[in-house]
Amino acid sequence: MVIVDDIDENDIEKILQEFCNSHNQENFQAILRLTKLSNRKFAVTFPFDIDFDIYCFFINYLNYPIGFDRSFSIIAWATTKPTDSWVTENIANKNVMLYVSESDTEYDNVYLTTYDNIGYKLGFARGKGKQLPDRPEKDFVKPPISAGELEAKIYTDFR
Repeated sequence: MVIVDDIDENDIEKILQEFCNSHNQENFQAILRLTKLSNRKFAVTFPFDIDFDIYCFFINYLNYPIGFDRSFSIIAWATTKPTDSWVTENIANKNVMLYVSESDTEYDNVYLTTYDNIGYKLGFARGKGKQLPDRPEKDFVKPPISAGELEAKIYTDFR
């Protein structure tokens, strides 16, 4: 689940469609489900599994969408698998929270905090992650809404 805050509905729909257009050309890598939580807050979920690396690219793209002169507030959650890109044995099979650092100047990183507050920097340019030496920038928090609560709401799928 990804929560996007402080964004217009037309803008989030445009961003999601552009991401799908660029990643689903040969096969479906990203099928996204958009659920409106309030006028400027949305949840994005995935009715089918998504590769962890595509998921991380998606989080970064939401933060730095093409054609927009601003970034958006993004927090995402997942459970890692040992076979996921960037995942080491220290973070395999853990609930994690993902985000783009507010102090990011490289524009190609996603940060990860495990449920037990171990922080990692996942770098696209280097193709692998590294554990941060101190506490992560953001402590792990649970999603503000459960998947079960989202099921009762109206949604739109993007392919």
